[in-house]
Amino acid sequence: MAAVLDLMAAPTKAQMRRSLRAARAQLSPQEISRRADQLGQVLLEEIRYDAAVLGYLPMAGEPDLRPFLSAHLERGGEVFVPVIADPQLRLLNWARWTPQTQLRRSRYAPVDEPLGERINLPQLLGADCTSSRIVLLAPALAVDTAGFRLGQGGGFYDTMFGAGPAAPHGSPPLSAGKAWPAFSAGPAAPHGSPPLSAGKAWPAFSAGPAAPVGSPPLQRGVDLLAVVHSAEILPAGSFPVEEHDLRVPRAATESGVLVLNGNQLGR
Repeated sequence: MAAVLDLMAAPTKAQMRRSLRAARAQLSPQEISRRADQLGQVLLEEIRYDAAVLGYLPMAGEPDLRPFLSAHLERGGEVFVPVIADPQLRLLNWARWTPQTQLRRSRYAPVDEPLGERINLPQLLGADCTSSRIVLLAPALAVDTAGFRLGQGGGFYDTMFGAGPAAPHGSPPLSAGKAWPAFSAGPAAPHGSPPLSAGKAWPAFSAGPAAPVGSPPLQRGVDLLAVVHSAEILPAGSFPVEEHDLRVPRAATESGVLVLNGNQLGR
């Protein structure tokens, strides 16, 4: 009976991640490229030409934003992609990207990162960004129709929106020497020093304890979309949800943009 009940239990996050990564591994390079072109057209129609886009460079199997990012630059927009600044504090910095940007492999995750100047988030939301509108395209393994996002497990985007698993905001969420399940740990890069003192909150986001699950995570008109393959938009309750998990109002796929749980985001 115990075995039967176990089979009926909802999958854990780790099980869901393994399943979703395995499905992505079955996608051919040709299929990834075909979907990337379709996704690019979707985003060109959805995102204003003058927006600053905070995108990402894809890990294996992820929806590839590069056709869109290149086209967005050609029409006059700005593009930034993340660089892991501090793996223990789960902090990202940002760097400008063009198709000609020199890249190197991250020491902390299986993803390429631009060489050159790093910009922390308060700077990016201030004078270093010339656009009045910012769109953040967050990678994900899946989202559910209630808007909850299943990430790779690093916690970077949860922390960015003031909903990281550790309190107070900015405290190290892991013991020294520990590694996250999804990424290998290592020494923090010199450029990755925390841009803010411990206990300080970034100006764009809420200070103090994490907001309740489902609360709007952004201020200042930053638009947030998760980016997934169309088959990775799952029914609500398909994976466990924790207090610190980021909730997104919309998801972009190669088939279009879906509003999740009726939460509209201003354009």
